[in-house]
Amino acid sequence: MIKITKIISVTNENELNILDEVASALKKGEVVAIPTETVYGLGANALFSESAQKIFTVKGRPSDNPLIVHIAKEEDAKEVGKDIPEIFYTLSKNFWPGPLTMIVKKNDKIPYSVTGGLDTVGIRMPDNIYTRYLIEKAGCPVAAPSANISGTVSATSSQYVYDDFKGKIPYIVDNGNCEIGLESTVINLTVTPNMILRPGKITIDEIRKFIPDVIYHPSLIKNVSDIKNPASPGMKYKHYSPSCPVVLVRGNSKDIQEYILKNIKETECAFSFSSYNKLKELFPNFCLGDEDNLSECGEKIFKYLREADKQKVSKIYIPSVKEEGIGVAIMNRLKKTCGGNIVDIKNVLFICTGNTCRSPMAEFILKSYNLDGVFVKSRGLYVCCMSNMAFSSEKTLKDNDIPFGDFKASQVSEEDIVRADIIYTMTNSQRDVLVKAFPHFEEKIKTLKENGDILDPYMQPIKVYQSVFDEIRFAIEKRFLYEN
Repeated sequence: MIKITKIISVTNENELNILDEVASALKKGEVVAIPTETVYGLGANALFSESAQKIFTVKGRPSDNPLIVHIAKEEDAKEVGKDIPEIFYTLSKNFWPGPLTMIVKKNDKIPYSVTGGLDTVGIRMPDNIYTRYLIEKAGCPVAAPSANISGTVSATSSQYVYDDFKGKIPYIVDNGNCEIGLESTVINLTVTPNMILRPGKITIDEIRKFIPDVIYHPSLIKNVSDIKNPASPGMKYKHYSPSCPVVLVRGNSKDIQEYILKNIKETECAFSFSSYNKLKELFPNFCLGDEDNLSECGEKIFKYLREADKQKVSKIYIPSVKEEGIGVAIMNRLKKTCGGNIVDIKNVLFICTGNTCRSPMAEFILKSYNLDGVFVKSRGLYVCCMSNMAFSSEKTLKDNDIPFGDFKASQVSEEDIVRADIIYTMTNSQRDVLVKAFPHFEEKIKTLKENGDILDPYMQPIKVYQSVFDEIRFAIEKRFLYEN
């Protein structure tokens, strides 16, 4: 039983020998925390089956979840893998040392306990001179998952490692905060076509410069939960989760802010971007940087999850990012962090002729259901002045216990069309008008009633308004309740 965890800080490349005692512990099969450019790792001798078991025990990690093996030099790869394809060396020359893990066939020297029982192994050369020195000095490849309790948030600083493993491991090598903050990209070179199993800072577009037909694993494109034999860490089990619930909010920036500000409670917190002025003002210590330059976001996301956990907030709201470039890796982590607790904001726009009768009723009927993440507006095709809602529409809403507020008719604008996720007109002729004016948005412009028109009740008796109300409500329930 380890009683004292020693932290060894390294900042000077001229003093690498202060790591010799850590290297000796690695060689003997001890588990030590090592820094990399991605996240901190729990390293142990990859040639010893007992070392892998120690990692699984101290981390609380399932033994069928494979470990990545780290090396100090490219030529060391042949000691870890076998039948290594030429593309491996093409990628290593372009991306190593760096955040790329390549899966190849396992060398017989590597025990199955390291590979989770698989005949393949992931190999990486980290871009950290101190860790490469440790590996070379120890004289063995080093198996190392991220240095956090299994399922929790990855550690990007030595303090976070200490919080999780004080008294459980003999050494932590401290090299400050990790530069990237997201685990490495993992590519499987043993399948055809080659397949990315975990996205990271090195993107699929960068890899396609060398492997044009590389693809994502199906689980990265759609929800695939039943992965029996994960070939890479992070594929099978819930990851990156703090102790409190996390809500991932997807939508455009304005809607994300509006949703969070409407729903957040005093004991909760929200992450934001530089342009999210109101959220940034409320939570200045959780700004992820520029949403159009996500490197800072990748570096900070695990740190902020840890910090929010320390503050014992009851819930964390996190805005989505565009799933392109490094955003693919960030969203991959966030989807696992929230455990499927995702709010997809949907902007619904109802259109009628003058925005006084049918579309206002539709707006307030849908709002009355209080559907999470659904924002509703109504507009008119031909609004000559900002009229009130028709008296008979107001009375019909009141008679049916549908709440509504002050309302003024509004002319539909191009901004309305662009921002809406789905647009419902009351008649086919109204849809034709919109499609002609905005042909690029034809797919999201539909009629509320699937096979017919909802006729205009303007200047008709109140019983006609009630009939139209019933028709609108039935169509809304079918669209938003029964179909979903």
